[in-house]
Amino acid sequence: MAKVPSSVLLDVNVWLDNYLPGRPSAGDSRSLLDWLYARDVSILYPVTAPGTVFYLVQQGMKQIARADSNEVSQEHAKAISLSAWACIDNMAELGAPVGADASDFWVARKLRSVHPDLEDNFVLAAAERAQVDYLVTGDEALLKKATVPALLPRDFVQVVCTP
Repeated sequence: MAKVPSSVLLDVNVWLDNYLPGRPSAGDSRSLLDWLYARDVSILYPVTAPGTVFYLVQQGMKQIARADSNEVSQEHAKAISLSAWACIDNMAELGAPVGADASDFWVARKLRSVHPDLEDNFVLAAAERAQVDYLVTGDEALLKKATVPALLPRDFVQVVCTP
């Protein structure tokens, strides 16, 4: 087994795997989070991630509701909002945000020559700011352009978590 890391930054898609049913990497992402939490590894996320997770969890739950009944009632929408808030509360319990300032924007802009996705570049800036041991993401394009050690959830589970 690899050395237990001291800090790992999780991308939005890893958090979504834990909160939305049926995502392909859900099992690996849950195993990863369980393993990190049990070993007291600092679990981090970009300060912008909760807003994105909140929005995408609501959208995903509304999509599921519409598939079931073609509509989202006002009561159902309220329950979905409460569920999204619960996910954000869970993120805050398990991990901590990596702050950002103008220098992160500068880094994100400079990385566009290597990787054109601004949101991903903010993830990379957060990983660099926090000097994490690993970035874990389900985004294969981001993996290829990462400026820190980066793994898919399943690869992290296989390489780092497995004895």
